[in-house]
This record gives sequence, structure tokens and C-alpha cells, in this order.
Amino acid sequence: MRILLVDVDSTHREGAASILVRGGHQVEQINTGNAAVEYAPDADIVLLGMNLPDLNGIEVCRRIRQRSRVPIVMFSDVADEAAIVLSLSSGADDYIVKPCGSLVLLARVTANARRAIWCREPNESPPESRIILGALSIRPRARQVVIDGREVTLTLKEFDLLVALAEEPGIVMRRNELIARVWDENWIGSTRTLDVHISALRTKLDRDGLIETIRGVGFRLDSSRLDGHDPSPRDR
Repeated sequence: MRILLVDVDSTHREGAASILVRGGHQVEQINTGNAAVEYAPDADIVLLGMNLPDLNGIEVCRRIRQRSRVPIVMFSDVADEAAIVLSLSSGADDYIVKPCGSLVLLARVTANARRAIWCREPNESPPESRIILGALSIRPRARQVVIDGREVTLTLKEFDLLVALAEEPGIVMRRNELIARVWDENWIGSTRTLDVHISALRTKLDRDGLIETIRGVGFRLDSSRLDGHDPSPRDR
């Protein structure tokens, strides 16, 4: 797996690179935000530091997300909840507080890149299918979403959340089920991550009431909010 490691702190950067290389990955190290924006689309995953000399990590994350759906994992020594929420809201897929153990680093990077690698290996993918719910059309293998005739750009996690909900329209998906499916069944992070991604997904889809919150349980996609929806979610 090709990992773009972006950090101004050479000690942390080289230490993380050593761990990743021992884990069997190819690592390219850079220390500026502009270079990260340029090279990110060619990587399988971006491990992005927060404090860079030319651009703030949050701004770099936003610029990368405008150009690419590559998984972005923020890598910072700031453990503040506000920083984590801001990073996830800006397009990051995960947030790792450094320093962290080598096994944790490898596991989190692998988990976040898993779906991107899967999509780049069509011979190992299931047959193409399309989910159609009225004005909403989803192509899982192409990772394409169109609603009301406009294409919507989603992060990997946002896309996977939408697919999970759209495959079972009208059915309540429990919070722990969504976290296990979209992140990892052994996820140990804050459940606030799920709420942030759901909020971003609602904003991008821009359809009132489409994703309902079922308090104390989870979330449900209300297909009645999509004009002329098809009761069958899959059109093969």
C-alpha cells in the first residue's frame, strides 16, 4: 500500500515511516501542505500532520478532499475533542493521536485504506449493482452518488454510511451496527465520530428528513422523502 506521510516533525515522521515500512507498506515522506495536496491523489492513504509550515492541516485536508476521495487520517499530538471534530468535519476519515503504539498505527491505517484498495481491485469486487431510491442513485463500485440530478462528492466513510442506510430503507440501523460496518467491529474511538459523519452526509445530500435520528437507537433512511421512490432498493 502506498502511504503519503505528511508531517513537519522529522522525528515523528521518520518513526512512523519506519513502522509502516516494517508493516510492508511503501511510504513517501513530505513536510509541506502544498506538496500533500499535489501528491495525495496518487496515494492509497494520506497520514496528515496538523501543523505544517505553509498550510494548516485542516486546510490541507479540505483541499485534498476537493480533488480526491483518498482516505485521510489526521496524525496529531493534539487530543482535544474540538480538533478531532473539526478534522472529521473537514473531510478526514479518522484521527490518530500521537505518539501511538506501532500495532495501533498499522491497524488504523489498514482499516481506513481497506475499502479504497478494494475498489481499486475490480477482479476481487462483487458484481456491479446500483441502488435506486427515487431521486437518489448510488453506484457502489464506482462510489458515485447522484441526487436530484446532481453528483455529490462524499468521503469514504460518508459513502459507506449512505450505502448501509440505503440498502435497508425504512429500517433502523443501530449505532453499533453502523460503526462496526463502516469503521471496524473493534472500533475504540468516540461514537461522536458517527454523528459528525451523519451530519456532513445530511448537509451534502440536502434533502430534509431523509436521514432520521431514532433517539437512543440509531438512524434510518426515509425513502418516502425521495419522490417516486422504488420500493426495491437494488436495480441489478
